[in-house]
Amino acid sequence: MSTEEKIIKKKSGLLIAILLALFTGCNQANLNNFYYPPPGNQLSHQDRRHPEEVGINPAVNVQINEFFQSNPYISNNKLFEPRWALWRHGYLIHVEGDFYEKNDVASLRKTWHAMTVGAAIQQGKIKDIHQKISDFLPELTGFDAEASWEDVMTQSAGFDYPYDTFPDYKPGEMWTYSDLNPVHLCNALARVYGKKSFYDAYDEVIRQAYFDAIGMKGWETDIIFDRGFGGHDGIRFVINLEHMGRLGLLALSRGRWEGKQLIPQSFVEALETKQTYGMKVNYNGPNDGKIGRSQEEFPESPYGYFTWVNTDGDLFKGADKSWATGSGAGGTRIMWNKNNGIVFAGFGINPVSDSTNLPLIIEKNINGANPLLDHKPVPKIGRWSYFEKSIQKAQNTGNPLEQNRLSGSFEGPDGKVMRIRGFYDGGPAWKVRYMPSKKGVYNYELKFEDGNTSVKGRFEVQSSDIPGLINKYEHNPIWFGYKDGEAELLRSFHVGDKFTADTSNSITGETWSKKQRREILDWLQDQGYNMLSIASLFLNRDDEGRGKGWGTPDLWDSINQMPDYEEYQRMETILEDLSIRKMLVYPFAGFLGRNSDYPEDKERRKLFLQYTIDRIGSYWNLLYTVGGPEPLLIGNPYMTSEEVRSWGSFIDSLDVYSHLLSCHNYTGNDLFKDETWTDYGVLQGPKTLNRKVLNEILLQNHHTEKPLYAQETLWPGNKYHPDYSLDDIRKNAFIITMSAAMINYADMNGNSSSGFSGSLSLEQKSPEIHEAIRQVWDFFESIPFYELKPHQDLIKNGYCLAEPGNYYLVYLPDGGGTVVNLGNNTFVANWIPGINTDEKQYIGEFSGSSLFEAPDNHDWLLLLMEVK
Repeated sequence: MSTEEKIIKKKSGLLIAILLALFTGCNQANLNNFYYPPPGNQLSHQDRRHPEEVGINPAVNVQINEFFQSNPYISNNKLFEPRWALWRHGYLIHVEGDFYEKNDVASLRKTWHAMTVGAAIQQGKIKDIHQKISDFLPELTGFDAEASWEDVMTQSAGFDYPYDTFPDYKPGEMWTYSDLNPVHLCNALARVYGKKSFYDAYDEVIRQAYFDAIGMKGWETDIIFDRGFGGHDGIRFVINLEHMGRLGLLALSRGRWEGKQLIPQSFVEALETKQTYGMKVNYNGPNDGKIGRSQEEFPESPYGYFTWVNTDGDLFKGADKSWATGSGAGGTRIMWNKNNGIVFAGFGINPVSDSTNLPLIIEKNINGANPLLDHKPVPKIGRWSYFEKSIQKAQNTGNPLEQNRLSGSFEGPDGKVMRIRGFYDGGPAWKVRYMPSKKGVYNYELKFEDGNTSVKGRFEVQSSDIPGLINKYEHNPIWFGYKDGEAELLRSFHVGDKFTADTSNSITGETWSKKQRREILDWLQDQGYNMLSIASLFLNRDDEGRGKGWGTPDLWDSINQMPDYEEYQRMETILEDLSIRKMLVYPFAGFLGRNSDYPEDKERRKLFLQYTIDRIGSYWNLLYTVGGPEPLLIGNPYMTSEEVRSWGSFIDSLDVYSHLLSCHNYTGNDLFKDETWTDYGVLQGPKTLNRKVLNEILLQNHHTEKPLYAQETLWPGNKYHPDYSLDDIRKNAFIITMSAAMINYADMNGNSSSGFSGSLSLEQKSPEIHEAIRQVWDFFESIPFYELKPHQDLIKNGYCLAEPGNYYLVYLPDGGGTVVNLGNNTFVANWIPGINTDEKQYIGEFSGSSLFEAPDNHDWLLLLMEVK
């Protein structure tokens, strides 16, 4: 086929695609009536509909699952369990499996790298698809220097050639699947957006291109050595089904999002239309180019821009020819069909069998047009998640925070109005985030102080899986709980500074990556931990053996004397992940950390605190602390008590949502227990094996209306703590919890940056100490601990939690006897061995002042429940 014939055929295919779109349910007039989920990473932000509500047979879910059961995805002798989701015109029809579990989607990334090229064209950063990529990669030579963006995206750049017996092909002659293409593409795109290479903060490239504009939150990138390629094969995306649905919807809606064209429509249509007519093919190439396709079945590759397409009806036989799909290892798939408004996303998916295919099954279940396209949808978000709205405002040079201010007014379903501040987020973008506490419809107005720009709108708040803003338990405030919700037993673990870094240490070379962070989080969750004390979260503790050399988020730009919005974005990716995992966060260094980079000037410090709280205030899982560690440390303070109190009051005044606020203490008493701005106590210690002293100091520092966080009171392996045996860990954990304090645990081998807590190397963990604390926590979660209070006044020996007249729990760490004053009611009594709380020994019914003798001199729990 001649070059002219190729061009005619390519243009004809594109024209047919455009004409088809004009006569389907996805025509341009309906694009604004697609449902575009608000920014976030929440299932409750989706508009979930039964299949029949969007013109689809309700049996579609069953038929898809049956197809996967009979057509499993198996790779390297491993059977993958399918997880998937299905949308029509942005309305979520079904989710199978975990909506939030993130995976490296391998080659699925290619489609979305191509979309980045389209976004750069839309933004005027790239001339067009025919521009030579060597304009940005002058190191390319020979035929490689002639390759255009289009050649790279169609895998026909010829970067692999010559090799073996193959000659050096010109761009556009030979199609070969090769990881050299995304390597050069990612490097060129990095330079388009002002970076040195794809190693240089590529997240900012994809954010600026379109990820931020479509509301992507909590995604990650990785750079992985690919054995099949023999090197780093460019940027990989680590995403979940929620993210995949957004990406598919962007393609489905012709590159538009809520009425704004992010990617040229013609680019999207070319991406999903065959661009390889007349090209030779090599399905067995180098650089990870062995893809298992048959040249007999596919004499021309069914390929668009880094995307597999069905333009010739040969990829998905019998199915509509407008199907397009991105795919990757592990059975990762995003498939969309513009003629029917379908997006399918999944992991562990095999879409084709000998007799049928997934697109055909979906099509056969479409009954007609989607009736919801006749109505403009109202955005939905989940209760206690956040609503985010962006507004554009051109900035002059200099500090944009000194040029303007954005505020938002939110009226809830009860008629109450809350006013919050917005924040600058780079370029012309300003944002407001709002955390709703009630279900119903909210109206909002965003306005700049100069009055020239404003936006009005509404959204609906529905139920979510978020338990509420972490707070005091309202029915018994000595415990932690959720606002308008249940109590929470904190299972906290301390992690060192490197946790929030994205890369290895720049000084010591100690290895670390985002992938390792995910592995650590998976393990901690499997162990039952629901909270992290994070050494460096808002600030880098630039101290030897702490944060020095680790690229943790550094929120204050000390050169330009303003908050660094890109560092906030990086930190928020971690917060998003922890939120989805339902993990609470204690920022150990707080807002004003020791040896950290925050402004010294008073007015700049106010700006820093205000900007930070404006951004993070909408996170339900955050506790606040003024600073740490030990701002008032005797002999080495970095703040005065007056400064702590002043800044504590200032932070409290900024917080419209009433997050819990406190401050870290040195070993001893809580110096801020009775301050009006503190909402919970933070204790370092006592570090002792004397259980009586441990209980007494915890109780005397426990405010009667505030919960208590025993932050450094039980850190096995820390050099400032006793040498705890497993029995000591268990007994101290019981005593601390019997004192109504919540434990922040550790696994160390020296200071707080050592051992597993510091290295976060799974090889250094001590499994037995994690099992010891888990057993204690499991027991307390098996009883209504949140209804109880410490009552040493009701017993003669041991330690007591009770709801007098209803429930008593007594702990005897070394056996022995005790007398319990039970009053007039009758109680059933059981002994429970501390070392195995699954066992119970019934001992009878009791009332009045009763004597109890433990079965032996080991630790025992006495449980007394009123006979109803």
